[in-house]
Amino acid sequence: MAIVFDSDAGTISGLSVGGLPDGVVDAGSVAADVATQAEIDAKLNLAGGALTGDVTLTHGSGPQIKIEETGGSYIEVEAGGSTGHIKSKSGHDITFSPGGTNRLQLYSSGRASSDFTARAWLRYNGSTNAVGDSHNISSVTDNSNGNYTMNFDANLPSANYVATGCAPNSNDATDGSFIMAILNNVGSCKIIAHKHDGNNHDRAMVQVIVFGG
Repeated sequence: MAIVFDSDAGTISGLSVGGLPDGVVDAGSVAADVATQAEIDAKLNLAGGALTGDVTLTHGSGPQIKIEETGGSYIEVEAGGSTGHIKSKSGHDITFSPGGTNRLQLYSSGRASSDFTARAWLRYNGSTNAVGDSHNISSVTDNSNGNYTMNFDANLPSANYVATGCAPNSNDATDGSFIMAILNNVGSCKIIAHKHDGNNHDRAMVQVIVFGG
């Protein structure tokens, strides 16, 4: 049984109450164990959607806390064994905003967006024009010898990002190129695999990572 806090309706699991007492609350018997309305109001104020005081919820299995809005979006916080879980409604994202500023977004597609996580990365065979693996890369355009354009699946916030990498020639440790980003756009980045001989070369192991933006 999940406990549902609804600040609009002022309910907890369908109970028209203003709050819960401090201490341990058994979610399975909360309907029978809640104290008087006056004590509830004194311990937990739902009028403004705020929790006050120390409240511990215990439950055998399933979501520990479920915060749901009238439209159906919700967040579940679950403690399961040695691993805790934060879950959202299917297809919905989760944003962490310390101090009221969005710092980290976790998308239902599996991507994450922040200034401290990679916006994109790519492992690419420039000889066969084949993507080995990637994150936030929809495709790669082979422009010319050692000249490629990475096309982002989701646009970056700005073109002020850093793209860097290396491009060894297969398993040959003595022959390789370094990656230079020569054109940054929010939707794509043009890179070259440049060798010390002054030329661009197709490489079998083009490896690129993108931060910032």
